[in-house]
Order: sequence, then structure tokens, then C-alpha cells
Amino acid sequence: MNANNDFGMKLKAYRKAREMSQVDFAAFLGIPFRTYQNYESGHRYPRNMEVVNKIAAVSYTHLRAHET
Repeated sequence: MNANNDFGMKLKAYRKAREMSQVDFAAFLGIPFRTYQNYESGHRYPRNMEVVNKIAAVSYTHLRAHET
């Protein structure tokens, strides 16, 4: 499994845990729906640091919410 596919699988799991559609999550990130699909499928990896920062911030917030 390559790094892009691993990232895509984790991104998909995170999106599904938040009960968001691909369309909604793409809109939240401010990117086209097709670009987001490519991230999840492992065909692309975000290169725009703004998108990477949004994904990281959301993931960090999600992880902090589940601390005990």
C-alpha cells in the first residue's frame, strides 16, 4: 500500500466518522469534489498547505475531543 492510499483510507474513515459526505467534506475544505475523491482513492495527495492545515486542524480537534 502506498502512502497516498494510506492517507486516503484514513481520510475516508475520518470523514465517515463525522458522518459527512464527500461533497460536504470537500466544501468544508474549499476544494472541488473531484479533487477530494482523488485524495480518498489515493490518486492524489494534497499539496496546498491551506488544505493540509484544515485537514490537520480538524483531525487534531477530533483527536482532542476523544481524550480521557
